[in-house]
Amino acid sequence: ATDPISAALIIADKTDVRRNRVRNKAKENFDPDVIVVGYGTNNWTWSTKEDLTADCNQFYKNLCATYPDAKIFAITPVWRKDYQDMREFGAFENVEKGIREAVSDLLNVTVIRGYDLVPHDPNCFGDLVLHPNDKGFEYYIKNLIQAIIAKQSDCNSRFLKVTFLNEGVTIPLESS
Repeated sequence: ATDPISAALIIADKTDVRRNRVRNKAKENFDPDVIVVGYGTNNWTWSTKEDLTADCNQFYKNLCATYPDAKIFAITPVWRKDYQDMREFGAFENVEKGIREAVSDLLNVTVIRGYDLVPHDPNCFGDLVLHPNDKGFEYYIKNLIQAIIAKQSDCNSRFLKVTFLNEGVTIPLESS
């Protein structure tokens, strides 16, 4: 990868493991330093804990094998209005536990708690339940960058900078 950093954002669900979305056939043209993956909220609605843990583990193993030099951030689900509902999976809070368990042995994966990245306000969600709108994504990205900065000492990052192009703000993630 080159400077400035290249990054990938993958919104993942259980089907990605089967579709091998993370297997880029033209890898020589895509070599990210950082990969950010949002995972788990859809799985909670229709999966069991065992399936989520197994599928999540396989997804991240595939990702690590495909991009062994990338720093991977696993973002657990953001708050959702129906988080108190019970599903076959169990309680929503257990999704984060399942993801942490699934990636615990993968050295280049760092988990970031997504639950508090977006305010727990339905008005920050386009569908008033689950999918952040522009306001929600503004909170999401700013809080995510802060979380990555906080985690950088844990993961020995080699990031140079992150730029919010629409604001022209550069945030150093480590000193040179």
